[in-house]
Amino acid sequence: PILEKDIKISETTTKFTYNTNAYDFSIICVDQDNMPLDKGTVTIYINDKPFSLELNENGEALFKNFPPTRYNIRVTMYNIEVAFVPLVEVNYDGQTILVDTHVSRLRIKLFKADNSSLINAKISLKKAGKEIASLISDDKGEASIRLPQTQYNVLVEYQNVIVGEETIFLDHSLTLSIPCKVYLLKLIFMDLYDHPIPNVKLSIIRNNEIVSIAESNIMGKASFYLAEGEYTLKKEINNSTKIYELKVKENKDIKIILIKENMTNYGIALASLLIPIVSLILGIIRRRSIKISFPGIIERRRRPVIPRI
Repeated sequence: PILEKDIKISETTTKFTYNTNAYDFSIICVDQDNMPLDKGTVTIYINDKPFSLELNENGEALFKNFPPTRYNIRVTMYNIEVAFVPLVEVNYDGQTILVDTHVSRLRIKLFKADNSSLINAKISLKKAGKEIASLISDDKGEASIRLPQTQYNVLVEYQNVIVGEETIFLDHSLTLSIPCKVYLLKLIFMDLYDHPIPNVKLSIIRNNEIVSIAESNIMGKASFYLAEGEYTLKKEINNSTKIYELKVKENKDIKIILIKENMTNYGIALASLLIPIVSLILGIIRRRSIKISFPGIIERRRRPVIPRI
């Protein structure tokens, strides 16, 4: 029999001090695709006493100096049981035990409303309302994780807003595509003559926090990807600031005509509008003072001279 006083436990090894053969053996855990797990905990039981080790990057847990006997083996991932193998016999040194687990790979792809990839979005995987794991989408809008086979609620968060949600039952490896409520806002700034206005400083604000900033380019254009919701657009140019309210729930193209950016431009624009009007008025006055009597002959009208008596 094994006595508790004869067992010494440390974080990495467990040693038995009584006189008997002591073996090293390893347990390798694989998923449903026969790939080694890179995360999980292996627990073996001797007389109902547990000894646990974390799996390494090769899906292996190495138990050292254990007696030859039969062990119950339990494997967990994210505190969820993914395998239980009873009465596994260890009878030689260096023995390797392979354990199949109920773990599958979940691949996730995120798309914006214009079908481009959504990058740097947080993906939360929840079970019964509790977050099991979280990921960040890469530069292709993708993320991958291996999980215990069970039901999950998948939430996608972008700019601190939930923009996508799916519920799945993971019973085999699968790829999940999630369309997200993230929209493209395009802005273009023009003057009265339809000339682009560059260097317009822009801030997108939501709940009193700046979400994104940009500046119009030489074509007067700027763009933002925004989560669905209501925003404030702050525009700054030539020490002048203006605020616009935006409701984003679809892809949008917005053209903004800047009439008065500074007094010089305003004066030029005003003069350009007045010149045709003044010319028209002068033309009318001039036409009233002449009369065309014959083709090509202009006769000036004069008041008759009345002799004074």
